[in-house]
This record gives sequence, structure tokens and C-alpha cells, in this order.
Amino acid sequence: VPGQFADVPQPNPPRHRLIPKLLCRFDGASQLTWEEFQAHFENDRAYGGWDDELSKTVLLRHLTGGALQTYTAAAPTIKYGPCDAAPTIKYGPCDAAPTIKY
Repeated sequence: VPGQFADVPQPNPPRHRLIPKLLCRFDGASQLTWEEFQAHFENDRAYGGWDDELSKTVLLRHLTGGALQTYTAAAPTIKYGPCDAAPTIKYGPCDAAPTIKY
């Protein structure tokens, strides 16, 4: 009978979220400073109203090279904590190893 199950709730299809793209990536070795990258990230995050999960996903998609290595070597409280509580990643000269500043 057509329409027989019209009032039965149907499962929601899986939601596919597009991951926003920033205008730049951060590797810790280019001319782009962490502060410049962070300003772009925070601006797009505020404008887009990203939640913590999406913010972390976008951040990880845009870290490369030494910056990504620094993040992957970070303590679990940094990697798995809220995005707002993450320490600032600081970089010295291009030949210096990146460090995490708490």
C-alpha cells in the first residue's frame, strides 16, 4: 500500500561534511610565520563557526613538514585536548627544531 510507512521515522543518511580549505599551509620552514597562519586559521574558524572537531581536522589538514611532526610528537593532552586549549607552536630559525611553548 503506497504511503503505508509515511509516519515511520527513516534513518538519516550519513552526513558528509566538507572540510574547509585555508589559503595557506604551515610547515614551520617557509616565510609564513606561525602568527600569520594562526591569524588566518582563527579568522576562518570564527567566521565559519567551526566546532572543536572540525577545527582540529582543518588544522591537521594544513600542517605539513616540521609543524606536523611537532604535532604528532606532542603529548596526548595537546593532541586530544580541546582546540582552544592547545599550546602555541613556536618556531625559531629555519634550521632550528620546532618547539612547543606552553
